[in-house]
Amino acid sequence: GSRCSRRPTVMLAIAFATVATGASRTRLPLASGPSDVVRQVVVSGGVVGTGSLLFNLAAGRPAALRRARRWAAVSAGFSGGRATCQWVHKTDDVFARLAGACCAGALGAPSLPQVPVRVLSFA
Repeated sequence: GSRCSRRPTVMLAIAFATVATGASRTRLPLASGPSDVVRQVVVSGGVVGTGSLLFNLAAGRPAALRRARRWAAVSAGFSGGRATCQWVHKTDDVFARLAGACCAGALGAPSLPQVPVRVLSFA
């Protein structure tokens, strides 16, 4: 019945959560230049965007690509803002995380007028 048809979606969600949780515990070296910032943005956006797309397609959700793009933008914004602050300040402190959160909020906003609200809610 319907329980069997949901099993692949549930398994995919569990796998995605496991990978995401493990990846968040991995410490990356501090960004030391623009190439490190770009690398972190591309990797973060690519991993999260791809995972989101696969999850949304498996779940049969409408607008899977739009959702994946937004998740990729949020992730890339957080990684890019944090890495940029690491590069400038040579440390990974609360300001780096705050810069990441603000960039994530700005890039995750669905429209320009919503950017200030999103930035405040992420920060």
